[in-house]
Formats: sequence, C-alpha cells, structure tokens
Amino acid sequence: MTTARGLLGGVVVGLGVATPAFADTGSPAVVPEATAPASTSPPDAPRLAVAAEVFARAEQTYRDGDDLRELALDRAELGAALGLGPATAPGRYQLELRVEALRSAGAQSTFGIDGDSLVLRLKRAQLRAALPSIGAARLTAAGGLIADPWIERLDRGTTLRALSASASEGDAAWASSDVGATITVRAAQVAVTASAITGEGRRYPERNDGIDLALLIDATLVPRPSTTAPPRLALAATYRDGSLGPAAARDHRAAAAVLGAGRGARPAASRRCGCGASPATAPSPAGPVRRGPRRRSATA
Repeated sequence: MTTARGLLGGVVVGLGVATPAFADTGSPAVVPEATAPASTSPPDAPRLAVAAEVFARAEQTYRDGDDLRELALDRAELGAALGLGPATAPGRYQLELRVEALRSAGAQSTFGIDGDSLVLRLKRAQLRAALPSIGAARLTAAGGLIADPWIERLDRGTTLRALSASASEGDAAWASSDVGATITVRAAQVAVTASAITGEGRRYPERNDGIDLALLIDATLVPRPSTTAPPRLALAATYRDGSLGPAAARDHRAAAAVLGAGRGARPAASRRCGCGASPATAPSPAGPVRRGPRRRSATA
C-alpha cells in the first residue's frame, strides 16, 4: 500500500487597521511590522489586527483493493488583536482572541458531534501589557489563555508555519496555548521569558495541584538589517519543569532552535528532548507516578 500526500492549500491572511500594538511579539494574530500599514490615527487610538489561516490537503492511497482519495481540511484559525493605549510603551496593552476549527472525533474514530463535524474552540484569550522599563530593559506581561512562548517563537521564526505545525507542537504534543501568565524582559539583543501555566494545555482544565514553570531565552546572534526585518540569525532555548494529568506525572522538557532569515525564507532547525509520561500513556488517577521514556528528535 502506498500513500501520496500533497498540500492542497496553506493560506495565511492578515489585515491591519492603523499600527497594531505589540507587533514585535510575533503573535500570529498580529500583522508583522513589515506589512502593517502606516498609522494615521492619534497616538491613543485603538489598533486592530485580524489574521486567518486555512490548511487543507489532498491524499491518494494506492492499495491492492480499491484506491482511496481524500480531501481534508486539517485546521482553520481566525484571530483578532486590539491594541489600546499609547503608541509607545509603557502604558499600552493588547487584547487577543483566537478561535480554531477542528474535527470533533478523535483519531481513528468517527463518533463526534453530528458525525465528525468541524467544531470551534477557543485557542487564545489573552491580555498583553507593556510594563514600565527598568533601565534599558523593556518588560511585557501576558495572562489568560496565553500562547505558549516556545511554540509562538517557532511559529514566528519559520515560514513552514503555512505548511504544518512545528515538530514540537505536532510530534511532541507540546500545547500551543495554556492557562497561565508570562513576563518577558528584553535588553539589547536578548529576551528572557518566564511563564507559569497549568501544564494541561487548552484541552483540559487543571488536573493536579502542580504548576508548570518554564524559561525561554531568545538571543539574536546576527542583528536585523532594519527595524522592520527579522533577525538574520537567532538562537532560542527553553526548559520546562512540571506535571501532567491527575496523577501529577513528572513532565520535563528542553528544546533549542537556530533560526535564520533571508530573502523570502526563514529556515530553522530545532532539537528537543523530554522525560515524563506522554499524553497518550499518562497514568490513571489510581495509578502510580511513573517516569516514561526519554524522547529526542530533530527537525529542520
């Protein structure tokens, strides 16, 4: 049996009104600075950015019996971010709301809502705020159903987002959003983000008493040629320590990535490892706390 797959469409559409606040954070719901239209509004006027993503594929399976053909809509997202307050930090803040569509049935199942219909769920509902600076360091905080800093950094730093989810999100089941809070300190060419989240992702509420703590370091090795361009070469690394599931199984993760930017392309290479119970084999509430196998993989 042979299966041939092709990308039918990966469309990312962005719309900006005035200059969106926090454009340098790289949130997918925010139009990048390089494409945002010039602002003609007063400094304190609202700034709106809207983004939509649609991912579809075509699949042909050749086998001894009847061949199979499939056209599938894997995922679709729609988000909006509204920036308020002064055009420059501190005092500005941003409200972001993002929803995604997905199949209601799980893998290898057709028993979902009304068959296997596409349903909407909340992906992000967060508030970002620019805090008063400390010397040369700029501070930004976010809270709510927030974007995971590591997944957000990978999505911002590579053009492969339009083709598929990153390896960390797809293969390692790294949730792209979670309930919690983050604070980011930026100074010169280095940004450090500390986060505290439930560790359950957007699929589950808190299922144990633990809180996952994570640290992300993002360093620019070769500066950007202009203020509107991405860094030519950057290094990002993260470490996360927490628990998973009702039995509070230990969940440790570490990852690093090298990200570049050239003419029309943003290549990236990442490596991640972790030890703990994977979501597919998480212990039951009555089971013992066990440490699962170590997982390592690399992607480019």
